[in-house]
Amino acid sequence: MRHPSDLAELDGIPAWLEEPPSAVPDPVTVTAPQELPFEHLTAQNFERLVLALARRTFLVGRAGQYGEPGQKQDGIDLYLRLTEPGDAGRPFVTVQCRNIARVTPTAIDRVVDDLLAGGWAERTATFVLAIRAPTRRTEVVEAVEAAADRLTKQGIQFEVWDSQALSERLLDRPGLVERFFGAATRSMYCVIQDDPAPAQPLRDHVLPDRWKLAPVGPGLVSLINGLKDISSPYQPVADAAPAAPTVRVGLQVGALPLPDYGLTTSFIRRRFIDFLADQPVAELIHAICAGQEPQAWGPYADIGRSHYAAIRTGFAEDPVPSAWARLMFPTDDQISIGRDHRCAALVIHMDWFAEPGAQVRGPVGLLDWRAIMRSALSLPTAFATFLRDELATTPQPSPPASIGFWLGTTSNLTELIDTTGFAQVAGTRTSPWFDAYAVAEPDSERPAQIVNRWITQLCDNALHLDDYENSV
Repeated sequence: MRHPSDLAELDGIPAWLEEPPSAVPDPVTVTAPQELPFEHLTAQNFERLVLALARRTFLVGRAGQYGEPGQKQDGIDLYLRLTEPGDAGRPFVTVQCRNIARVTPTAIDRVVDDLLAGGWAERTATFVLAIRAPTRRTEVVEAVEAAADRLTKQGIQFEVWDSQALSERLLDRPGLVERFFGAATRSMYCVIQDDPAPAQPLRDHVLPDRWKLAPVGPGLVSLINGLKDISSPYQPVADAAPAAPTVRVGLQVGALPLPDYGLTTSFIRRRFIDFLADQPVAELIHAICAGQEPQAWGPYADIGRSHYAAIRTGFAEDPVPSAWARLMFPTDDQISIGRDHRCAALVIHMDWFAEPGAQVRGPVGLLDWRAIMRSALSLPTAFATFLRDELATTPQPSPPASIGFWLGTTSNLTELIDTTGFAQVAGTRTSPWFDAYAVAEPDSERPAQIVNRWITQLCDNALHLDDYENSV
């Protein structure tokens, strides 16, 4: 058989045209951007980025957004409670976020006026103005220095995180850069490319997106005994709050033990709080705790390096939490009674109060519960990704991920579920509780299909409704 170059000569084409290049030039020079493209972030994503960065800058416990659109916010958007108060005993860092392209001296003055006129000034150790606009113009620099002098006289340290300062702070935060700007920007911008656990694609059976319905049986013992019945880290006084209906989600993901190096206990604790404050947990919490005053997650009653706990509270002196969570790892020092020692586990428990410790919230319809269940089923994938990307704990295919969804009431499920317009099967009684389970299995059903099955179980086995199928 003749070589292609010989055939080329026969066709009148010089053989050298068919040969590989004799040399390859140096790579094209690509200059890394000096600043990140904050202009492409929405106002909400800009706030999320600033909050995540602030959590990594200050040693804080509870942190979150202060107020909702239309509420009086006293000149701040975010608050962070310091683990140790500042020099003047002030326990908070407060943040004003401005996702704007240009700032004037008058705007700087107004930001400080709003803070000093509100109720947070006396509690603030450090006040941060996070702003997309550059602040290098001479008149703006003078306004910033004047604002710093005003706040210093009030015992408050003033920091301005403009586009340049934010970019510099994110230079060695590749995980945050990828999360908010994408992998391509991360690879061009960050001085280091490796997080504690470099992002690697997980196989489908490790990062679960297909499920099968799981009946109560031996395979669910660790979920039921280890997560369904685990107690709250918060132990209130006897009359702190009336009993309320509850919603609980527990899940397990096969995982290797925590590494003994690289990740401090404080780092893991802060990442856990960040995970709870972010999607999809935030979506689930919003659905269960809708209408409550501003609250945030904070660490509470951890048990060693392998068992972390958190509660979600407001600003009261001894607040009653609206939700609590536990994060547990498969390590040697872990008390794992009832749980699968091969798994990392997450429990999120929410009380069905209109306000924590106040009146019980009214029931909602089956379509609302469908959405809540769908949010719950998004947690295992998010949790496995969190373990891999943030904590260097590699998820494993065995045992497969599993999830439990539990509703509990003091009388019956109509405290949680509005069944108005549905007929109940004669001779039946509405259950006071509902359990649903699923186990990850490749090539099985998608989350939406599992939700349909959970709703069917709820209506058939717990509510005993008749002729409901076309309504849900």
